[in-house]
Amino acid sequence: MVPKVAQLGIAEAVKTIRQESLKLMHLFFPISIGFMLVSEWLYPRLFNPDFIESAAVFNVYLLLVVSRLVFPQTLLIGLKKTKTIMAVAGLELAVNFGLSVLFVQQFGLVGIAFATVIASVLDKFVLMIWLKSSEGVSPISYWPWKWHLGYTVVIGLAYWFVA
Repeated sequence: MVPKVAQLGIAEAVKTIRQESLKLMHLFFPISIGFMLVSEWLYPRLFNPDFIESAAVFNVYLLLVVSRLVFPQTLLIGLKKTKTIMAVAGLELAVNFGLSVLFVQQFGLVGIAFATVIASVLDKFVLMIWLKSSEGVSPISYWPWKWHLGYTVVIGLAYWFVA
């Protein structure tokens, strides 16, 4: 997608990113939800019963699909704003480290996984705000937010069901 942003220009690229990200959402959200619902059954069979606690960590990491299927970074790379991405990645790393230190004491390895999910969501949120404020590109133009919100609610409910 990055070359398309450079070739097509921002107006056409946002439409393409919106269409392609929706296709990915229709693929990866159901797969993630399915894995989440069967992980506690699957883990002892794939590995051994000692790994059952790993299913809880795996389920939290499946929540990363929420942030991974939003693509402001693709537009920023196409616009050659890589320094911005690097700066926000530094913020994500700092938040992830800080929250991991806090959460590991309370929740163990699951806390570290939650810290990663929170930091990743923050990263995308900051990139979306920066793209809107500096380039005037509205998130709605490249992000099928209604589908994303719906899938986010469903995966959140699936997590709540298995947790």
